[in-house]
Amino acid sequence: YIGFFQKQNQLLWFLYVEAVAQVAKCTVCVTDRDRIVAVAGPGKKDYAGKSIHRELLEAIEDRRTILATDAEPDFSQVTEDETEVFSEAAATILAEGDAIGMVLLLSRDTERIFGEFEQKMAICGANFLGRQMEP
Repeated sequence: YIGFFQKQNQLLWFLYVEAVAQVAKCTVCVTDRDRIVAVAGPGKKDYAGKSIHRELLEAIEDRRTILATDAEPDFSQVTEDETEVFSEAAATILAEGDAIGMVLLLSRDTERIFGEFEQKMAICGANFLGRQMEP
């Protein structure tokens, strides 16, 4: 998708990540297939505009939904220099059948293990954003 992060949608992405970060009390990112295009919550400066890790691109290409801690095999590193994420929930954004990005909820808190709530938040966000990209 050329122009996944189109100017007319910038405000929508940022409003979305801000709203979810407030409700879920964690870091929320939206990516395209290359980089993080919107982020809110704790540590947002550590993610804004960064290129995504190859593991995350593979998860997008495989259209995966992720719910894992850093000790589990399903865990995907977000960026090349990411070392502090403990728990993640993620869902692939699909638009017109194409995998165009991912919604991620992230936590550095080792006492917080994500569950069904965070997973559903990621899936809901991915579905919503994917539909916004369709004509």
